[in-house]
Amino acid sequence: MRKKIPFIFGVLLASGVTSLSYFKKRNDAETKKILESFVGIWYYVEKHQRIQHTLSFTSDFTLLLDEKPLQVTLIEKTTQHLIWLDSYGYRLILRKSTQKKYSFYDEAEDASYQLVTRHNT
Repeated sequence: MRKKIPFIFGVLLASGVTSLSYFKKRNDAETKKILESFVGIWYYVEKHQRIQHTLSFTSDFTLLLDEKPLQVTLIEKTTQHLIWLDSYGYRLILRKSTQKKYSFYDEAEDASYQLVTRHNT
């Protein structure tokens, strides 16, 4: 019986590692699919300053504001929203209400913006 214990332990360990690898690959694929669904370029207007801004989420998953990368950390992702934390601890939220309707919330400004898709001509 003692000789079988290391063998059984080895088999269990190998199957655990294999299943973890499978779930990690599956989870990575799901994460990539979620992130890819948010790739796009939009614009919004700050009402009080009447300034138009461009918000982009690139195919390499970088968040840009007016073509400048933001120093943010992605903290949550679902099929409905992405949430980042900026360097000051404020949240930036990109929400998808339908396939073509997006909004952007900036916690530092306590403001939500309806995003309009930028059409490249």
